[in-house]
Amino acid sequence: MIKVVYEVIQEKQNSIPQVYTIPEVAEILKCKTKTIEGHLYGARDLSYLKVGREVRIRVKDLNEFLENRLTPCVKVRSLK
Repeated sequence: MIKVVYEVIQEKQNSIPQVYTIPEVAEILKCKTKTIEGHLYGARDLSYLKVGREVRIRVKDLNEFLENRLTPCVKVRSLK
């Protein structure tokens, strides 16, 4: 019985998306909150959720934002 309840709780927790606040995202990316706000409201390239008056950023959206900002590594020519 306890195992079944535990599995149901785990299932529910897995279905709820992990979210971050603006200061948490800024801390993760080692930048200022104003930079994150610029991406949210200015450039609009970082998706977010509104919960009441609060802004939340899903892990999925943060990962997508970072993937879109990757730049390819440039090969360096060898010196002869």
